[in-house]
This record gives sequence, C-alpha cells and structure tokens, in this order.
Amino acid sequence: MSSTQENSKGSQAPRSENFTPSEEATFVSLLPDFKKYIECKQTDAKSREEKNRGWENLVEAFNSITTGIPRTEENLRNLWDELKKKARKADKTDKKETAKTGKI
Repeated sequence: MSSTQENSKGSQAPRSENFTPSEEATFVSLLPDFKKYIECKQTDAKSREEKNRGWENLVEAFNSITTGIPRTEENLRNLWDELKKKARKADKTDKKETAKTGKI
C-alpha cells in the first residue's frame, strides 16, 4: 500500500499514522459518553447537527487525552467503522465455529 490515499476528488492526501493499541483503547473508553450521538440513526437536520457536534466533542476529548498525533473527525469515524467491522467479523467467525462443532 502506498503512503497516500486518493480522496473523492482524485487528488492524493497524505496517509495518517496507524492507531496505536493505546489510542484504540482510549477511543473505546470514550465511546459510552458519546454513544447517543455516534449511533443515532435519525437523519433529520436537528439530529444530524447533534451528531456532528457529538463527533466534534469526541475528537476534542480524544485529542486532549492522547499524546500522539492529533486525530481528525474523519480519522476517528474511520476507526469506528473499522472496529465495527472487526466485531462483526469476529461474531461471524464465532457463529461459524458454533455451527461446525455445535458447542458454544
């Protein structure tokens, strides 16, 4: 993989550093306080504004705790998506194993 990614306009954007395990743990520890905003499925203007404000507050809280490079809202949203993907994959693997062996 190259050190740059294409953004939606086709230009190259520099790739940020990977999240460290401690940064991931910090992010996960902050989630309960912001869960209301992050997992909101409503799409009306007021809910969208609250959700964006919630993400901004999460970014501010995250960057105030961590000592690494400052992360953007996009970085944290991508991390959240990746963590959800990993959890779904692990759950799917567990279900496959249960189906194979019949044991929980």
